[in-house]
Amino acid sequence: MADLFEKRDPNGDRYLVEQRVTVRKGFTEAADITGSADLYDRQTGTVFDWKITGTSSLAKYRRNGPGDQYRIQANLYGLGMRNAGETPRRVAIVFLPRHHILDPFVWVDDFRPEVAEAALARLDSIRDQIVRTDPEANPAARSDFPTSPAAKCFFCPWRRPGSTDLATGCPGNQTT
Repeated sequence: MADLFEKRDPNGDRYLVEQRVTVRKGFTEAADITGSADLYDRQTGTVFDWKITGTSSLAKYRRNGPGDQYRIQANLYGLGMRNAGETPRRVAIVFLPRHHILDPFVWVDDFRPEVAEAALARLDSIRDQIVRTDPEANPAARSDFPTSPAAKCFFCPWRRPGSTDLATGCPGNQTT
């Protein structure tokens, strides 16, 4: 996709392709919250994110739209584009089928900075709770951090099935 848009707009006047964005500066550079927006269309003010998905997931997104995880991600990219001096007006997630038929589903919504700000506030709240309870020094405090049954644990780099030590990895979905 990047190659197609770069060929269409070789000078980058209209499209910003795989644009690195800073959603929020951290206390140190390592603590910055950054990402990479797949495509930004300056003419329409739309941030695009590509998702390659299987048939059953594509059908689910067609029926229900994307879940909070993707909606929040899209708005975080929008906030990052705004921080970079752009004027995002919309966010879009393009679900492309993994299999041979090109039959995408495109979800589009207004850019909602309050969605991104709420996610950042949640992150801050979790960080503050970690500092307050110090689960590394107080292992019993780890139970204060349950994961949602809806969490997308399978691809998480911190996932360690069966782990009982959150300092080395998360066992995945847990509700206690």
